[in-house]
Amino acid sequence: MKARAPLTTEQALARVIGQLPRGYADAEEATSKTESYLRACGDPDRREKLCFDDAIALDIAFQEAGGEGAPLAEHYLLRVEMGSQARLARRFGLFEQTEQVLRESGEAGAALVRLLKPGAGPREKREALRELVEAVEVMKPLIVALERDGPTPSDDPNEARAPP
Repeated sequence: MKARAPLTTEQALARVIGQLPRGYADAEEATSKTESYLRACGDPDRREKLCFDDAIALDIAFQEAGGEGAPLAEHYLLRVEMGSQARLARRFGLFEQTEQVLRESGEAGAALVRLLKPGAGPREKREALRELVEAVEVMKPLIVALERDGPTPSDDPNEARAPP
């Protein structure tokens, strides 16, 4: 028997089948699918995937066999939540990077203003160059992140745009 990784559909399916008194025979009855198909759905190396209707039927059979909860439904909800959390983490990372860019850009702008004041000299020029380089350096990862994440909602060609 293959080991099933935790927090996978295959692991949730194995838990359901393990609760059913007649195992795959009960699963076949609940879903009208063959044992070989259900085994393939539980094999992480196979391409077959459990459909929602079968997952629902199996969770109901699990409960009828005395199991508590709904392992497959809970697994799908966890995957949705994890995806949502990952998107939030990416957005939060962009927020932190944007904050750094604004801070460094502001410091560079202030250094440039000091350079333009009467009496400014080589020290102010060095400071302005240093601040500009720091601003550019914090911008690079943000540029890469924005290019990697693909289009933003405003890049949707079906979305109305304001004229330039």
